[in-house]
Amino acid sequence: MSQNILSLTPRIGRPFDWGPGSCNGSQSVRGDGPFLSMAHGHAHRAPSLSRNTQLGRFCIHRHIGSGSIGEVYAARDTTRAHDVAIKVVDVGPSGSEHTARELQQEQDLYDRVQDHRHVLKVYDLHVVPWHGTMLMVLSMEHADGGDLRQWLLNRRSDIEARQTRGIEMFKEICRGVAAIHGAGVVHLDLKPENFLLVRGVVKVADFSLSRYLESLAPNPENGSFSADDNPCPGTPAYMSPEHFNAPHPDDLDARSDVYSLGVVLYEILNPKGRPPFGGNFERLRYLHTQVAAPPLPDVARNVAHVINRCLAKHSAQRYVRVADILDDLESPTCRPQADRPVANPDPQDESWDQACRMVEHGRFDDALRLCHHILEECPNNTDAKHMQEAIEDRFHQAECLYRTIKDGMNESGLEELLGMLAEAARLYPEHPSARLIQVQVTFRARLYRDAMQQGLVNAEDGNWEKALSCFEEAERLSPGGTAVMPARRQAAKVVEFIRRERVRIDQAVAAGDRDRALALARRVDRRVAQWTAALRSRSVGERS
Repeated sequence: MSQNILSLTPRIGRPFDWGPGSCNGSQSVRGDGPFLSMAHGHAHRAPSLSRNTQLGRFCIHRHIGSGSIGEVYAARDTTRAHDVAIKVVDVGPSGSEHTARELQQEQDLYDRVQDHRHVLKVYDLHVVPWHGTMLMVLSMEHADGGDLRQWLLNRRSDIEARQTRGIEMFKEICRGVAAIHGAGVVHLDLKPENFLLVRGVVKVADFSLSRYLESLAPNPENGSFSADDNPCPGTPAYMSPEHFNAPHPDDLDARSDVYSLGVVLYEILNPKGRPPFGGNFERLRYLHTQVAAPPLPDVARNVAHVINRCLAKHSAQRYVRVADILDDLESPTCRPQADRPVANPDPQDESWDQACRMVEHGRFDDALRLCHHILEECPNNTDAKHMQEAIEDRFHQAECLYRTIKDGMNESGLEELLGMLAEAARLYPEHPSARLIQVQVTFRARLYRDAMQQGLVNAEDGNWEKALSCFEEAERLSPGGTAVMPARRQAAKVVEFIRRERVRIDQAVAAGDRDRALALARRVDRRVAQWTAALRSRSVGERS
């Protein structure tokens, strides 16, 4: 549906250009029209934002930290009325398409995950004008409890807490990673800093280095990594052997994440609270690829088995499924992999696969019907329950946005309305409120466009009073619009000048001073011609 929205508003300017046939794909973000303008260049970090700064609908609370491509802040989402974390990236005149694509891909990867009990929720991605540049903002759940790194540092000398609560937190991490792998995504940067505590629950975050499993393939021309794919993604202390020297990108798969999980579990249980290996990059490359991790003292047999198997140098010797890690952690003894019973095929597999395909294509109504069918046949199917909850959550988020659009129809500017409309369309394209709200907003957009065009035509014809009336109507349709405000101010200035000079000309005529009247009239003509040319030049620049 978002594609229809954008095509109906060709002159208004779109909050996003996701590319043809996609609600949130990985095409480059571009401006279109007078509202948004995305220039291209080299990426640079987002500007520093101080407390109480208003960034679109977000009120900044504090700076949290710096990510690989942007700054992260705690903020208040005034539309949803709750606290969030936002990742901010500058994509304005000095930005780049690559930076925008990275943030879009990060959101796309989060959206693929259906079970968010242990995966951070990401809400929306949009562009905000900011002091002559454009900022791309990704909003997500706020981690009120910090991250696992802070938790470990605070309990460096408390081995008992790390052996009890630490193990439970690791299990939550595994459930999150299992959900990510189930969505066809590999994380590639699992480390304590990326495990966040949200209301006491551990959630996996930061997909900035993640990839679709199917996208980890060699370049068809030369079998090598492309320029945009870092051949060594991740954090060296937590990287698998194949991270360092994989001959092909498709050698990095879910088992690479399993190795990183083994490093994290080792660090949690290490009496000194550190991962198995340390040093510079070259030393870490050698140790991870050639040297076995030192054994840990006072570790249960099943836990030691899990660590050793996760940290196997050859990926074929590691766990294939993260769920098997959980099984072995919860079992006092561990059977060899070959002895594991093979589960009977699930009769609901075909319906489940269909539901996943429907979600991937944004057909949430069809996916929801399939979930209901699966749950009627198998009420304890947790996958179907989680998908149903996720779809219903998207529905309610979209409903909230449509209600906000409806309530703010007469007070909010078109920029804000179109941004929320595009976001609601991405969340739930088939929402029953979509069509009516879309028609209302696009009709208002057409009225705005017509008023602006009539204003420009009247100004070029020298009819500035009519032009002012048109621009005032356009501003009523889009309060605070970045295109109409300077045009309306210019028209008001010209009309006031003409009225003032007309009085002086009339006074000169009444006094019989013909020469002064003519001089004043010529002055008015010159000034008005200059203003008309300036407005025409600006409007041509916006159209181009």
